[in-house]
Order: sequence, then C-alpha cells, then structure tokens
Amino acid sequence: MPSQLDRAAPLLDRLSLRATFYVNPGVSVDWAKNLDRWRRLAAAGHEIGNHTDRHPCSCHNTFRKEEDYCLERLEMSEIVRSIEDANRLLQELLPTGRAPATFAYPCYESFIGSGTGRRSYVPEVARRFLAGRAGEDRANDPRIVDLAHLYGFTADTFSADRLVEAIDRAVAKGFWAIIVYHGIGAEWNRVEVADLEKVLRHLAARRDRIWTATVGDVAAHIAIRR
Repeated sequence: MPSQLDRAAPLLDRLSLRATFYVNPGVSVDWAKNLDRWRRLAAAGHEIGNHTDRHPCSCHNTFRKEEDYCLERLEMSEIVRSIEDANRLLQELLPTGRAPATFAYPCYESFIGSGTGRRSYVPEVARRFLAGRAGEDRANDPRIVDLAHLYGFTADTFSADRLVEAIDRAVAKGFWAIIVYHGIGAEWNRVEVADLEKVLRHLAARRDRIWTATVGDVAAHIAIRR
C-alpha cells in the first residue's frame, strides 16, 4: 500500500528498524508507479516478501472483486501459479535477483477447496519459502512453531498499548511476536501513524533486549539454531 511507503518506511528508517513488506506485484495499489520506491526499500535492508499476485481469499470475504476467484473454488495448481507468478515479478524487482525468502497467506487463510475437497497449501509454501506468515493473534514458540505457518498479531484489532503488552509477554517467554500492519493512516485495516510510532519507539528504546528484524532474518536464525 502507498501508505506503507509514505509513512511506515520513513519511520522505520528514522528508528533504525527493519521490517518485512508483503506485496502483490502487479495488482497492489499504484504498484507500477512505485516500483523504484520498492526497490530502494529492499536495498535499504527491508525484506520484500511474496503475498501472491492476485490475493486469493475465502469466497465469504465480501470485498472480493473477482466473483469466482476465491479459495473454495481454486485448484492447487491455481494457488501455486499465483505464488510463482509473484515470485517471478519480485525476482526482477529485488536487488539480489533472488526469489523472496518468505510468504504471507492472503487473509491469513491457508487452504483451498471445501468439504471433503478442502486441502492445505502450507506444504506448497514450505517447498518454496523459508517461512510463511498467517494470523491467529498469538506469539510463536521458536522451539516448535511450524515455520511454514507462523502466527501474527493483527495490529488493526489491537490498541498500541495492547500490542506493546503482547510483545513484552512474548519476550518474557523467549517467544517471537510478529506484528501485522496494513494501511498506515489510510487505505484499509487502518492503523493511525501515532499508534505505529508508539509500538516502534517501544521496540527501538529496548533494542538491547528485544531483537526487531525481518521475518526472513528471524526465521533463518531459528532454522540454524534448530
């Protein structure tokens, strides 16, 4: 989203924090216009991750634009195509020329089909990525969490104070809290800039005991330690 480039990225850079940005290349708002800005973001040390090219969600989500393009009606080959097409576009974008290391499940949903035909596509993500991020508003125990299906806290459903509490509880346990933002003062699933700043300043002020990093960097650390 443009607000991530306009508002989140400068704030992260001022506080010397790095984050992961999950994008839908080709269909994100103003994608083509902002290609150079996404490249500079990646070059500055932020992670650009795969969020598919067409953002397929459950048929029950009312915001869908394509009536028949939804998870309950997709074949495995279609979800794989959406992932791999995004990977190809992002390889052209990223300064390393490599495919993204991590993935985010659109709408936090990791299945296709329905009833007896319902199947997880987590194995397809596991084959292609170091890690995959979902939702469920809980922290990750690095000893046992499935790196292909990580949990994340949805920032738009929490106040900044509650997010800070969730982070501190995770740190006290030695767990990993992933905080998921969408629109920053604009667009959808909106969080105000001041609320994002409050959480980021909490992290920056405690960098001696809280490691704030990209999803890919933390996942790689866990994989090596295991």
